[in-house]
Amino acid sequence: MSLLVDLAVALLTVLVGAVAVYFAIRLLGRIAKTVVTVLVVIAVLLVLWFVFGDGVALSPFAPQTQWLKI
Repeated sequence: MSLLVDLAVALLTVLVGAVAVYFAIRLLGRIAKTVVTVLVVIAVLLVLWFVFGDGVALSPFAPQTQWLKI
């Protein structure tokens, strides 16, 4: 049940972020596109680092679960 709640919150966060990005790009134009692109790239890199990295640097913030470990 907790996993479903986490997924729902993550999906809602992504949707709100996508709507905010859409309106920022429509209102601010080219500068907003550049800023949003940089932020998205940083966010994706952080997620990949968190999921596939060893987690040493993020260990104080990482959830203590074993289901991603192979």
